[in-house]
Amino acid sequence: DATLPPLRFLPGAAPRGLVELQAPPPLAAGARFEVGARVHGLPQARAELLDPAGHRVALAVPGDDGRVRLAASARDAGDVEFTLRVLDREGRRLDQVPVPVRVRPLPAPTLRLLAGAPGPELKYLQRWAADTGATVQIGIHVGGGVQLGDAPAAIDPASLARLDLLLLDERRLAARSSGQ
Repeated sequence: DATLPPLRFLPGAAPRGLVELQAPPPLAAGARFEVGARVHGLPQARAELLDPAGHRVALAVPGDDGRVRLAASARDAGDVEFTLRVLDREGRRLDQVPVPVRVRPLPAPTLRLLAGAPGPELKYLQRWAADTGATVQIGIHVGGGVQLGDAPAAIDPASLARLDLLLLDERRLAARSSGQ
């Protein structure tokens, strides 16, 4: 056994700039997300988040501990790259890091719209559903036992389990029995 001289730890200089990044988890299209970061050794710095087109979507000043949170929203499904930049007081870039954002596609919702009579509200709901890419089943009573739209479907637990939204207007709801 050899005796060793005493060991001393000599820490290096702490890094300057962005020293921590918390990228968002995978999210749905249109969802809001937050990016967390920590800046060290850059007094009076500002942090900004740029979208994939290079437009600023968020700006914040780090707290006393250097931590900052910036929020934005994702639009379309796919992998996109935002950019987190640290700027000095005059707006010069001090540090920059890419922020990967994975946006998952959402399945189109399935809706059933049942109305007791035609009306403008139903037209706007149909337009909204078409714009979202939803699968829509429509049933409109027009009197005399006549229904416009899709073939009448049962409202039972199995059919309801396949729907994301069932919308009944007051007249259609009033026409249902207590068992239904």
